[in-house]
Amino acid sequence: MTWTPLKTLILNLRVQRDVNLRVQRDVNLRVQHDVNLRVQHDVNLRVQHDVNLRVQHDVVWCVKLLSALVVFGLPAAMFLFGLPVAQAACSDPPAPGVNWQRCLMNGVDLGAVDLTGAKLRDNSHFRSVLDGALLVEADGFRAKFVNASLVGADLSRGKFSEADLTKADLSRARLVNTDLRRAKLFRALLHGADLRGARLDGADTGKADFSGATWTDGQKVCAEGSIGFCR
Repeated sequence: MTWTPLKTLILNLRVQRDVNLRVQRDVNLRVQHDVNLRVQHDVNLRVQHDVNLRVQHDVVWCVKLLSALVVFGLPAAMFLFGLPVAQAACSDPPAPGVNWQRCLMNGVDLGAVDLTGAKLRDNSHFRSVLDGALLVEADGFRAKFVNASLVGADLSRGKFSEADLTKADLSRARLVNTDLRRAKLFRALLHGADLRGARLDGADTGKADFSGATWTDGQKVCAEGSIGFCR
């Protein structure tokens, strides 16, 4: 076979074309690879940024919720943050055995109502009036009766351990065999209250007024001016 200059030129052009094609293909692959890496990098950055924002938001939300819990207590904090509050049957009328657990019933007038055996756990009765109410065997664990009036109320055999009765008026109230362990009775008024058999272990009775109250032993009547303890 005789090679002419024209054939040699054509062959060289074909070879150069193949080389150029391979080089271009390699360049395209490299460019595509770099683009993919950059896209993936940008996506990762955006995802990490979103995650950081979400974590920061959750941390701030948790701090605010914990602060609200400390200041207002569980039911109010959940209400403030729009969380579902387990309100059992908060709209139910007062009646024996009613389930008012975790209900917010501040400033309500419940004078002389019958709440025998009522479920009042974590209930809030800030400044409510329960004069003469029957709370016999009621479950008021950690319930809040701050500044509430319970004059002449009957809490006999009730479970009010860890309840907050700060500045509550319990004058002439019956607290016979009532569980008041670790309850807050700071500055509470218990003039003439009946505390026979009541459990006051760990209760905060600072500045509570026990004047004329029948003490837990059922024998001693506290002297006038019995502040913080029975004299």
